[in-house]
Amino acid sequence: MQNQINILLGAGIIQPSTSPYCAPVLLVQKSDGSFRLVADLRKLNSKTIPDNFPLPKIDEMIDRLSGAKFFSTMDLTSCFHQMSMHPDHMHYTDIATEFGLFEYKRLPFGLKNASASFQRLMSIVLAGHTVREGQVLPDPKNLDSIKNTMPPRTKTQRRGFAKTSKASVQRIPTTDFPFQKCAFDAVGPLVTSTFGNKFIIVISDYFTRYAEAYPVPNIQSSTVARVLLDFISRHGIMETLYSDRGSNFLSEAMMEVYQRLGISKRYTLSFNPQGNGLVERLNKTFIDTLSHLVSETQEDLCQHLPLALMAFRNAYHRTVEETPAFILYGRDPVMPYDLIFSYPVRTYSDTPSYAQQLVNRLQSTYTLVKNNLEKSADEIQKHQKPFPKSKQICVGNLVYLHTPKIKSHTSKKLAKQNQGPFRVVKQNSLVSFEIQHINQPSNKQTVHVNRLVKVVERDTFPFIQDSSKNHCSGSDSLERQPDENETSKLNPPYTLPYKDPGEDVFIPLNQQISSSSAVSTPAVTNNSQTGVLPRFCPYDLRPRNANGFVY
Repeated sequence: MQNQINILLGAGIIQPSTSPYCAPVLLVQKSDGSFRLVADLRKLNSKTIPDNFPLPKIDEMIDRLSGAKFFSTMDLTSCFHQMSMHPDHMHYTDIATEFGLFEYKRLPFGLKNASASFQRLMSIVLAGHTVREGQVLPDPKNLDSIKNTMPPRTKTQRRGFAKTSKASVQRIPTTDFPFQKCAFDAVGPLVTSTFGNKFIIVISDYFTRYAEAYPVPNIQSSTVARVLLDFISRHGIMETLYSDRGSNFLSEAMMEVYQRLGISKRYTLSFNPQGNGLVERLNKTFIDTLSHLVSETQEDLCQHLPLALMAFRNAYHRTVEETPAFILYGRDPVMPYDLIFSYPVRTYSDTPSYAQQLVNRLQSTYTLVKNNLEKSADEIQKHQKPFPKSKQICVGNLVYLHTPKIKSHTSKKLAKQNQGPFRVVKQNSLVSFEIQHINQPSNKQTVHVNRLVKVVERDTFPFIQDSSKNHCSGSDSLERQPDENETSKLNPPYTLPYKDPGEDVFIPLNQQISSSSAVSTPAVTNNSQTGVLPRFCPYDLRPRNANGFVY
């Protein structure tokens, strides 16, 4: 009994109480031999108003499952204890033990309406979805709040919305045969292994999804070149190689290696690892797998890396709908579980027949994989969001460059994350732009559109007009009222009262300034001087008197 009380107290299910109500308790042995604390709440149930929320019928549930091939169940541990009790009702559920008086903070077993309350909660949690064969869709009524969302209007709303808008992901490149296009990246630094290695260089094939991983002590250009040559010695020279913009991948030595081997080198844009998403996702898979294999010191990384590679190569890949090993070799390698479960191992005694069968299998497999890659790329592209208007940038636009990485020995809070302004000088693709700093012509960069913030350009003094264009003069200019088109061109669109001694008329601000010979510059001067029409700043909205002077 004391053990059960301590468990419930530690889990926050019960708490000490001083309530005038109490109920006896007893221990009930479960089928597995353990015990459960049960409260005798029959007196409380006799005074409880029943909750007649309908419970599902077993025969109806079985009828719904008819025709299904796979069944999944989800059981909540002590499901009633996962519902909170109302604070005003806790004192009714007190239990008396030899260790004191306690009340339930969670729904106890044995209450009259416990099952109905829990079923109502499940109906609320699981509501709002339309379940069909192979699809789980949200209720169309729940989408109205999203569809009817008003566009941002204030400056703060627009600024917050602009940060959430991203350019759509471009179509994933597809290939025609193994090792035509590859991608590689470096993971680390990690804990130095017993062999002195602290980095992992990962290379993956776009067609088969076959991967290689090399533990290395460093990621200098010489080490990267050695790993690349080792990969090529077993799989051949690839046509295109993707990587990030690391100096070890773009050094002069590596560029010479690419040129001599005839490899077309492609690299991602700065701060855009999504451009090399295949190998970046592979890195996460390797790290997750190795985290379950290495010891606490993590120094045995090199010993477990081949096992992680074996598991990945022989696992079903959803995109290609096959295992990478089968696509590459045309057969399934013999794995340890084949020997454990005594699965029959296929033998190929007739060499010419095996060669012909292998060619046929590879041809059919390559055709199937290519179709699967195209289908996967089309499926991803179909679910992409439309290109946001905030990212529709053209050549000649002024932009700011978002730079999340700050300089060393500087404060992140005071750092300017938007550098510039820059001028867009070239568009390489839908999401790649070449920009040039307007004050530093030598500062040219090729960046992703998600890092660009478009500058809304406007005239500094849009309302000041040349007096030579004003064809009205004398009393005509005072009596003439501006039409709607002229008023809409003013920025800001307002007029100031200029009262003439003989008549009440309103003169637009731009006509007041253009008709005054005292205006020579758009600067703000002292308005206290009498007999001179004041000069106005374009954004000076201070209240003025009938003569246009500030109060």
